[in-house]
Amino acid sequence: MDSVAKTRISAAAQGVGLARSAYARTLRALTRLHGRRLPDEAAFALAGLRGRILQGRLLLLAVARQVDAGAEVTPGQIGIMKQSCTDLGWEAAREAVRVLGPYGDLAELGVERCLRDAKVTQIYAGTNEVQRMLIARDTARNTGEPR
Repeated sequence: MDSVAKTRISAAAQGVGLARSAYARTLRALTRLHGRRLPDEAAFALAGLRGRILQGRLLLLAVARQVDAGAEVTPGQIGIMKQSCTDLGWEAAREAVRVLGPYGDLAELGVERCLRDAKVTQIYAGTNEVQRMLIARDTARNTGEPR
């Protein structure tokens, strides 16, 4: 189980890293196009992403710290972290492509690669559907309800 937890932490870290990369690449491209004053829609989208990326990083670091300390971490807790962080990578990259509009799929910007790479993180180390099943089992166990 330690190996599985560490593999899922790695996938979650990739999800957060891809979200951060998509954000940074989008901000850089938009700054080149518009200067320091970004269009409101783009600025608001990036602001939302920035907050979600911070939340994902904090979740990832909290669970990784528990695992490193040898504390008991349930499969549901690992599942929440893996599913949330890899979904974050996919959603951030998808939003970055959307915000960039006709430039979103340009290979030179690298955002389209973030999108492709982020999808894979939702699949390996246990698909996110499997993670949701583990979370549901953990929830049922914690509430004393039968499965």
